[in-house]
This record gives sequence, C-alpha cells and structure tokens, in this order.
Amino acid sequence: MKKLFLLALVFALVMMTVACGGGDSGGNDSSVPDDEGAAERTLTFTYVMQTANDEFCLAQRDGVEAMGREIGVNINVVAPVGSSAGEKTAEQVAFLETCISSGIDGILIMPADPAGIASTVKKVVDAGIPIICLDQGIPEDVRDSVGLGPVPVIGTDNVEGGRLVGRFIMDNFDEGVKFAVLQGIQGATTNTDRQAGMYEVIGDPDTGDSYVNRVFNQNADWETEKGFNLMENCITANPDIELVFCLCDTIAVGAARAIENAGKLDQISIISYDGNGFALEMVREGKIMVDATQYPDQMGGIGVQHLYDFLINGVSIPLSTATDIAMVTQDIVDNFL
Repeated sequence: MKKLFLLALVFALVMMTVACGGGDSGGNDSSVPDDEGAAERTLTFTYVMQTANDEFCLAQRDGVEAMGREIGVNINVVAPVGSSAGEKTAEQVAFLETCISSGIDGILIMPADPAGIASTVKKVVDAGIPIICLDQGIPEDVRDSVGLGPVPVIGTDNVEGGRLVGRFIMDNFDEGVKFAVLQGIQGATTNTDRQAGMYEVIGDPDTGDSYVNRVFNQNADWETEKGFNLMENCITANPDIELVFCLCDTIAVGAARAIENAGKLDQISIISYDGNGFALEMVREGKIMVDATQYPDQMGGIGVQHLYDFLINGVSIPLSTATDIAMVTQDIVDNFL
C-alpha cells in the first residue's frame, strides 16, 4: 500500500485540492513568498515527524524524501524520541524553534498534539516561514486562542472516511448489532472526525436513534496495550459483543489479541483505520475484517510539492488538500501489500 508508484498521483491530486478557511484545515498567509532569492539556490525543508516508531509516519517520511529527490529539494528529517504525547509535543516545539533560528525554507509537520504546537506555529508564521500540517490540522478554536490564522493541511478527509465506515457497517451487519468503539486521544481532530462521519451515517447513540447498539465506548489513546486492555474489559462486560471499530491500526492490534485470547475471532469483527502494512496482513489473515486505508506517502509528497511551488513559482498553498482512502477487505488486500 505504501508503494512509491503512488507518488505519480501527487500531481493529479494537487489539481483536486480545495481551499477552505474554517474548522481545522486553516492556512497561514501563503499567497506571496517572502524569499525572492529562493529560485537561485537549492531549497531546504524540514519534515517534523510525529514519531519514528510508526509505520504510517515512516511511509509519510518516504513520500517526503522521494518528492524531495524528484524535484531537487534538501530534506531534513527530525523525529521525537519520547513515548507520550506530551513528550513528543515538547520535542516538536523544540524542532520548530530550531527551524526559526536556522532560517529553514519551509516546514512540514505531522502534529502529535495540534493544540500543543499552535503557539509555536504562530512564531513560525510570524517569521515568514511557510508551514504545512500533515494528517491533521490545528482546530479553529485553538488557532483563535493564540492569534494564529489558517494553516494549510494535507491529509485524509477523515469525516468522509468515517462515512465509509458507517456505510460498511450498514451494508454488512444487521440493525442493532452489538457494537464497541475504541477511540484514539479525546479531542484529537482525527479521532473526532472519523467518529463524526460514521455517526452521520449510522446515527449517534448519544444524541438519538442509531443503527447500532453501542455497548462500549472508551479512549485507547492510539496505543496497542490500551486497546488490548479495553477490549478485554469489553468482552468481560459484554460477552456477546459482535463488532468493534478501532480508530487506528495500533489499537486494532491490541483488540485483535484480546479477541483471539478469548477465543472469539469467529464472533467479533474488527473495523480498523489507517492501512499500515502490519494491519493489512491481519486483514489477509482474517483477524481484521476491513481497514479504512490511508495514503500517508501522498500526504508527504504533496506537501513538498506545495512548498516548492509556493517558493519557486509563487503558487498559493491550498488550505485543504484531501488524499485518497480505500476500504480494504480480505478479497482485495493483496493489491495493497
């Protein structure tokens, strides 16, 4: 799924971008580049990873580096080493501060916590350095709280991805299916959007009637062990549970282990989200029913192209660029591995 041939799609996708100023897509003033001499030298961009220990992030890095090679841009890659969201955010803030002091030409960042980097992103913008968020943007209310304007974001339309999950549930399960949700981090844009899209289709049990009978709904914070522990708790409390939506692949790995340990692989189906190789292997094995598969290499490649076009050709950076998503089941998974 993370094959470099997908980079050929970058230029077509650039033409499909849409500009929008609300929500968490947002963009700094990127209509006119400040560096008039950029075309006379080799540009250098810094890519700030969320972590170096996640396949999704590594695929995104590969997309950044491949496009850098293709168009002749130097790429500096930096990655937090901390394990918690707070540690990663603190390191990302430090990386951004270094970018400001070193006068880097442009920045791509996959935020660990959009709220935690917002004030530093404002410093980047104030310094005249173009910056693009990958995978998730900075919510409007957070931006407003620090006086930050819209910041471009490139990533999956997670609301639409959630809608695809909702349609899959309605197409493959009976009404009233006993259903669990293992969320990511409460308040994270991706966590909110994926659920919003799903509940738009199936109905939200918190606000009205729903197609599903949701009996369990907890935050696993994107972590495998929390996914495992919560799924164990869910099975104990609801031994007849039939379906679980894991908001990311790392959570799904833990949930699948708990389901297998309980001897319920034939009873409980998993819907996952991200499309990492290890999870797609689990789709092939039948441990995950379907994975809403993203294209992180597209995000990285398009980000480099947007920064380059802005600095060299004066092309405005779109405030929101959507990359592809596919619902991958066992019958088609070999096409994505």
